Amino acid sequence: MSERVNKRVQIIVVSAVTLLFTLICVLTFQIAINLNRNSQLNQLLAEQARLETQLRNAENAQYLMGSEDFIYYFALRELGWGRPGQVIFRR
Repeated sequence: MSERVNKRVQIIVVSAVTLLFTLICVLTFQIAINLNRNSQLNQLLAEQARLETQLRNAENAQYLMGSEDFIYYFALRELGWGRPGQVIFRR
């Protein structure tokens, strides 16, 4: 009878250790996956911020290029539509 109890205890201990090892492995992989996802999330958030800044700059440039002052100064400076000898200062 004692051998039968010892055998059962051994089976329970082996099963418990195996289960514990499996849970530790699963937990380790889950932590690694979570860290990787957090890293990717941070990279994507930084990229989103960069793209939003780039979009705002493009919108500001579009607004500036559509203004009357820009068209006037561009015509005077780049296209040479000013009067001869005229000096253009822009503030």
